[in-house]
Amino acid sequence: MMQPILKHETKRKPKEEKPKSEPQKRGRKSKDERDGWLKEQAETEANLPLYDRKIVVPIRCSPSRTTCRSSPRP
Repeated sequence: MMQPILKHETKRKPKEEKPKSEPQKRGRKSKDERDGWLKEQAETEANLPLYDRKIVVPIRCSPSRTTCRSSPRP
């Protein structure tokens, strides 16, 4: 007679070994890497179309002046 196959006795596929990648560096980047990264960021921002660029508006007065003017007077 045949015995019933239990779940833990079922055939398993052999695991495929994945090539181990190099671990990512943690912490701060070196100055050379940071300088290169900043240059890349500047180039990508310069090449963005007009509608994708960041809107930067300089404020000409201090924050204390704007809060004083915007608050209602009694």
